[in-house]
Amino acid sequence: MLIPVSGGSSSSWNMQIFTITQSVANTPTVFDLSKLIGQSASVPTIGFAQISDFRAYVPSTPDTYFSWRFFGMLRVSSAGSYTICSQSDDGSLVYIKMGAVGDSLLSDYTQVVNNDGTHSSTTVCSSPLSLGSTSYNIMVSTYSIVFGHVLGLFWILKDL
Repeated sequence: MLIPVSGGSSSSWNMQIFTITQSVANTPTVFDLSKLIGQSASVPTIGFAQISDFRAYVPSTPDTYFSWRFFGMLRVSSAGSYTICSQSDDGSLVYIKMGAVGDSLLSDYTQVVNNDGTHSSTTVCSSPLSLGSTSYNIMVSTYSIVFGHVLGLFWILKDL
């Protein structure tokens, strides 16, 4: 059973959209803030299926050649074995910070999903993660070249 990852009852996901060059073939891991489109936006869940979904939060999102990243917290109410999945068109990378929650550098995060490269809508899941009953910082990076602007982040409790 796939469950959309939400920011939880008291927070949301911070989304930033950036312009990219036409030669991009992999998910950006470094973002040039001078390429930021509009303002950062808060979204309740990561679930986008078409360009209008992005424009609902950042109206100036271009038709093609853009990347976006999300920062948020995954709140785990019951400790257990979880799998995190991303569905994207084109590539996406999902990172989790296993230590204390708070601001940190990308080097403090562990990549748990690699759904990278130029491809149609594809779902890739992490190996099972042993997560305690707490909150975890999550970062998702992704990009889209031309058609199919899709991103979804889901989690699966092993025992469901």
